[in-house]
Amino acid sequence: MHSTLRLALIPPLLIAALLCACGEDSTGGPSVSVNNEDNNDVNNDVNDVNNDQNNDVNNDQNNDVNNDENNDINNDQPDADDGPDVDDEPDADDTPDADTPPDADDAPDGDDEPDADECTENACGGCEALEGAPGDPCGPCELDALICEGTDALVCNGATECPPETHVRIEQGEFEMGSPGEERGRFPGEDQHTVAISRPFLMKITEVTQAEWTEVMGANPSHFEGCDECPVELVSWWDALEYLNRLSERDNLQPCYTLQGCSGDPNGGCLLSQCEGDFVCESVSFVTTGCEGWRLPTEAEWEYAARAGTTSPFFNGDNLRVGCNVDRRLDDIGWFCGNSDLGDGQQTHPVAMKEPSPNGLYDINGNVYEWVWDLFQGSYYQDSPGTDPLGPTTGDGRSVRGGAYNSQVQSCRVAARNFFRPITRNRVIGLRPVRTITP
Repeated sequence: MHSTLRLALIPPLLIAALLCACGEDSTGGPSVSVNNEDNNDVNNDVNDVNNDQNNDVNNDQNNDVNNDENNDINNDQPDADDGPDVDDEPDADDTPDADTPPDADDAPDGDDEPDADECTENACGGCEALEGAPGDPCGPCELDALICEGTDALVCNGATECPPETHVRIEQGEFEMGSPGEERGRFPGEDQHTVAISRPFLMKITEVTQAEWTEVMGANPSHFEGCDECPVELVSWWDALEYLNRLSERDNLQPCYTLQGCSGDPNGGCLLSQCEGDFVCESVSFVTTGCEGWRLPTEAEWEYAARAGTTSPFFNGDNLRVGCNVDRRLDDIGWFCGNSDLGDGQQTHPVAMKEPSPNGLYDINGNVYEWVWDLFQGSYYQDSPGTDPLGPTTGDGRSVRGGAYNSQVQSCRVAARNFFRPITRNRVIGLRPVRTITP
């Protein structure tokens, strides 16, 4: 009250003068072609199919596909007993919000500043100031699609897209393909050799499921039908190529395969556990792994991804058993003849129920074999190219990798090789698509 009285005694003209002196506050804002010979020149003594007897015969490379009685024991199997700098870190006030690209004045000073042509926009939000160490994710992508280059880097590695949630990005690199001579359960034809994969690619984290196949193809050919999340099977190599072309077209991508002279139904399936598919083509042209669309991995790409930087028989270590004995390492990561019977016989199981590999792949060992592009030739590793091998030009059939729900331990190893005729539909074979990441 006293303050109010004093203010009332000040002459009005003096009050007006004081108000003018305060002024006004303001704010401002600053090609490979393959003929159908590989359907015809298959050695009838190797991996042949007798539909009348429904007999899944093992080939000379220990093809361990079960017959209808799930008899998966090979008389030749080994015995089970064998066996930033802190000073360089940008101030907190200099780091833009995650959704806002930094102003040019906010870029790190000196040698840490990227070249202008490095700082380019990408589908994940463009350039952002980064504080992570090399190898940390950057940008708004949840997955490691974009990798920081250097401490406090402002740019990423040039990736133009994030992988979908159903896929992982496999970076290019070099690895030892095959197995060492002392590996337990090793088969012939696994000669170790150095292979370079020159392009990064996306790989599906699971095998194609019955629901996914049906969405694209309109029907489910699987023997173990009625399980949407189980891997599709009873699909031939030719069926797989047709599915991948349709998948590419659905995603507005240029298909990788030109199929010519095709006839039959890629959804025909079998009444039996194995049959010869009626969908077959006279030839296929493949524009190599640089194509845009979805495709089968090469045998080298498959093993490179499956190893995930490891050198052991499984990505989680050495196999301790062979045959159908329960191997605790394989039991943790895949379905095989030692654990796939949960009371209703050996069969496939829903995908992604076991532990994933370090790079996020599920069921890479077991559940179903996976078709790859390559023809199979037992001696191919001795003359295989050192970079991006596409397989031999002739062979006994098309290669499959990874083992299946009825396979023995040694056949589920990362290095294990197997093959079937490309027209074969079998309840143990499915697929896992890949797509090359192009600049």
